[in-house]
Amino acid sequence: MSPFSASAFIVLGFALASMRRKSLGWAAQSAAAVVIVIGVVTIAGYLWNSGISVRDPQLPPIAINTAACFTLLGVGILLSPSGPGVGFDTQITALAAVEVKILAGFLFAMSLLLFGGSYTYRTSVEFAASVDWISHTQEVRKSLADVYGAFAGAELAQRDFLLTGSQSRRDDYLRLARITQDHLVELERLTGENPEQQANLAALKSAIAGRFGYLASVVAAYQNYGLPAAQAVLAEARPNSNVRTVRLAVERLDAAEVGLLSARQVESARDRRTTFASLLITLGCASALFTALFRGIHREMRARRDAERALRVLLGLKSEGVEPTLILWALVRELRGLWQARERDRLRSADRGSGWNLAATPSPRALSRLKTLPLPRLLIQAGRTDRVIKGLAPGDAWSALTGLTGGLAGALQASTESGRVPV
Repeated sequence: MSPFSASAFIVLGFALASMRRKSLGWAAQSAAAVVIVIGVVTIAGYLWNSGISVRDPQLPPIAINTAACFTLLGVGILLSPSGPGVGFDTQITALAAVEVKILAGFLFAMSLLLFGGSYTYRTSVEFAASVDWISHTQEVRKSLADVYGAFAGAELAQRDFLLTGSQSRRDDYLRLARITQDHLVELERLTGENPEQQANLAALKSAIAGRFGYLASVVAAYQNYGLPAAQAVLAEARPNSNVRTVRLAVERLDAAEVGLLSARQVESARDRRTTFASLLITLGCASALFTALFRGIHREMRARRDAERALRVLLGLKSEGVEPTLILWALVRELRGLWQARERDRLRSADRGSGWNLAATPSPRALSRLKTLPLPRLLIQAGRTDRVIKGLAPGDAWSALTGLTGGLAGALQASTESGRVPV
């Protein structure tokens, strides 16, 4: 078992034990939050393909299904009842509409960060990997050029030694031959993950070894029998021991690296475009989210201001001694006018009903919002208010009028579930 899984189980056990006592509710919620963080971070690591969190050789990571279970268990503990009769549905119902919108916006933003950020992170990692491969290809080509340069220098130093007999040129040959072998070892390390290049490198090493062996026999003939013997050995044609064989092997290696470089440059350009597009999409989604959230909150606040203004008017009428029946008649008159307007708009009728209220004729902009107005609920509430005023139902008449006025004022400005003042 992963140490992280064991830690999460310990924290879950502590959270479940703390739930038995109301005074330790904060501890249970804190422990649940820790478990949620462990699960979400692990899931994000898998989505983002982060080697630190999902491929640590020393600390085995949590499996993605286990992380999902931990996340759901933590959420379940957070949403569990904190007291008798207080459940998740009761907690959500107790939230105001603006709080529900802020909570929904926060959850959506976190989801956008998790999934959009994971895709952007993965594309950026792929782009960085393609850039690293391009750098690696250039490094291989540089090492290949160093091999051929050291080999050509050794060849030239050996010829100078044969022409001049200078021991310093002989030493240069030996030094450049060692450098050539060192570059071949480095080149073998760089191409270790490419079988095709390893085969080409084996051919190059064989050609260089053959050429150096041939030059060694020329030097031996020169030192033992003089220049004529060395010239005779040079005149011999030996397969796999001439410079042309080495040059062709170097060209094959370089051509393969050029092909890899072109493919990796195309891949890098594609990853760069994908990363940029994912960033723009994430930014666009975030902008749309916050714009919609701001518009919703703005409508809520405007509805609340309208409701407060309507309630101040209602309190003024109450202080002036206006009868509740007259106020209810005016409110029902407005509600019926809106109902008729919506029916007329739905039926696309050019004739007004017999009960059409000219004063309550909505504007075209208001007509577009009629489909979202909770008119049936408001009419039912108006009927209940009428029964309260007439003494046919228990309750206070002015309290019922306050609920109806606030509900009507909020509904005219905001959405179906916003701006409501409970009765």
